[in-house]
Amino acid sequence: MKKLYVIVPTVATVAFAAFVYWTAAPNPWRTLDCTTNGSNQCEVHHTAMEKKKVAVIYGLMAPEAWLRNHLRKEINYLSFSRMAKKEFPHARDIVFGGCEISNTSPASAYLYVCPQCVDALATKMEVSFEQ
Repeated sequence: MKKLYVIVPTVATVAFAAFVYWTAAPNPWRTLDCTTNGSNQCEVHHTAMEKKKVAVIYGLMAPEAWLRNHLRKEINYLSFSRMAKKEFPHARDIVFGGCEISNTSPASAYLYVCPQCVDALATKMEVSFEQ
């Protein structure tokens, strides 16, 4: 007859597992490269883009709340994102990493940023502030 062993975690084991789970942070030495498969030419403005190192943000994002805080008015996120893809697709300065984070998650990323897209976004934000 085979013996069945039951492993009972100790308080110290559970505390250590909770510590590791709650203190998980992105690895500052890992960088995600989002430029490997893309062109360095902006498809809207037909200019060369700059390779920029940006932060990777983790957690559940609330885009409509972000827009309300930055644009100071109610705006439909879907219509704003559709307009952004058409008018200034390479103006972002962050990368969304998702909800899961671990010690192997990258803390930064490289992506192409178009200076004219950034200017177009700034102009749109100024117009939105004035309304």
